Amino acid sequence: MKQNSIINQEKAPVIYIDEVLSRVGSSIIEQDNRYIKIKANGDKVTLTNFIIIPIEMVQMDNEAQFKVEFHTTSNKLITKILYTSDFSSTSKFKSALNRNSIDLIYQGNDHDLEIIKDIVSRKPYAVKTGVSYIGIVKKESQYIFVSDTKAIDKNDNIVDDIVIMENSKCIGTGLAEVQPIDNIGLAQLSKLLFNFNILPITATIIGFCASCFLKEKLWQSGRIKHNYLIITGESGSGKSETVENVIMPMFAATNCTISSGQITRFVNAKMSASSNLIPMIITEYKPTKLNKNRMDEISDLLRNAYDRTPAYRGRPDLVLNEYQPLAPIIIVGEMGFDETAIKERSLEVLYSKANIRDEVIQGRFKMLKRRSRELRMLGRSLLNQALKIEPNDLIRRHRAIEDKINLSLPSRVKNSIANCMQGLLLLKDVYDSLNMNFEKSVGYSMKELFDAVISGVNDYLLDGQNEAKGSIERVLEVICRMEEAGVLVKGSDYQVINQGTELALNISPLYDKITKYVREHNVLDVEVLSLPQFRKQLRTKEYFSDYKTVRFNTPKGVDKPVKAYTLDIAKLKEILDISALVE
Repeated sequence: MKQNSIINQEKAPVIYIDEVLSRVGSSIIEQDNRYIKIKANGDKVTLTNFIIIPIEMVQMDNEAQFKVEFHTTSNKLITKILYTSDFSSTSKFKSALNRNSIDLIYQGNDHDLEIIKDIVSRKPYAVKTGVSYIGIVKKESQYIFVSDTKAIDKNDNIVDDIVIMENSKCIGTGLAEVQPIDNIGLAQLSKLLFNFNILPITATIIGFCASCFLKEKLWQSGRIKHNYLIITGESGSGKSETVENVIMPMFAATNCTISSGQITRFVNAKMSASSNLIPMIITEYKPTKLNKNRMDEISDLLRNAYDRTPAYRGRPDLVLNEYQPLAPIIIVGEMGFDETAIKERSLEVLYSKANIRDEVIQGRFKMLKRRSRELRMLGRSLLNQALKIEPNDLIRRHRAIEDKINLSLPSRVKNSIANCMQGLLLLKDVYDSLNMNFEKSVGYSMKELFDAVISGVNDYLLDGQNEAKGSIERVLEVICRMEEAGVLVKGSDYQVINQGTELALNISPLYDKITKYVREHNVLDVEVLSLPQFRKQLRTKEYFSDYKTVRFNTPKGVDKPVKAYTLDIAKLKEILDISALVE
């Protein structure tokens, strides 16, 4: 069926009051805004107090919605969204009629409903393509932007044959209704964009937000995955205000925030599948106040969203609904994540009260808060540039950025930095489109912004290391804490050997103490592996030296040879503070 076409235009005219439509062999007619059933003896039975005028059919894979008007006998006009399944039985049809209305009455049976459906289907209506999310959609070879209200292409033309399905709406945006920014508005924003906090924070946040406009193109053109943003810091340091007054206005976003205490598997699935551009923002992330189920759901969401691993929910009709996590994700809270897989998939910024007490920063943030209109307009301009940029250019930019990043960093961290810089380059494209000099306008060179993002990654994400600490390193940190707490016995649980160059671990009895300590002291930031897995992974580390016999003291004071795992102390010191064990 051809999209955006008007079908059956001459088969059945629209029926209004006092007009009659009758067909050969049909036992139901439309008369006086009613459906009337004509019996074999000629008697007439009123089935409804309305007739249905179809407006448009929106089709998507295995689902369709029907926008219709109900013209009632009391001259009311009621617009509703019906689904094709609503016509499958009288009970479902009545339920649909009663959604948000008590004005519509149906007194027929299933057979009568089938005839009414046939009458309605013969009338003219537009056919459109439905999508299950707002954001960037690839239609044939062109990219378009679909919002809650309309779809537009790169030339700002309205695309009227593609809309979002009504039951898929969740995260919303008014970007399509906003005008792009002009030279005056952009000049007013320029000195504030990167100065409402310290540069590593502002460059990361603005770069991440701008990169969200490129998220779908990066995935479609090169399967480039998009990281998430973690905003942490003490209470009262300005995290929530930044979200409300800087981030959300840039997307003209609505219904995009949810408290971590309200997270469930279905909420995650529904929200994350409803947008591929406007971020899903999880606020009040406080692991110490969340139960394990909530934390596990958030962790699962972050893992799955990075790779776009879908979630599934069953329906009563035995059909599986698929929810693919598409939305960019921002986590806001007083604590970040220690899980290596999550840290390496994210960018993190750390807010501090000391920064917002600075009078200059405080003044600029107050000025930026008053520029929400300009921020929305900037968001619209970023959208326009994102729609226009060629996918091949994005791939070239991405590779060029990654080539400039320290080779020792994990590949996922390099990808996150490249995504952020892609966003900053897209912002520069907005300036170029208005013939404005980006670096002079904002007061920073692109290199300074790049260095600031790298600095933020080193300081906030990796804690000064070249990579995030894994499960093995965190267990070794626990061993150090246990020694400082007087839980371990040197010479029995561990031993420094070979003239202070190697650390030997009596791993079997030691690991039992570790698991007990983690459990009793509620150490949340450590994933305790099984002993066989710990041994296996420990052998792969660059600081692993050997598995050999070392003499340890037994609880009875007897010197006994034991097979132990030995670690290179010099290499271990490069990534961990083990002074409690070796000094």
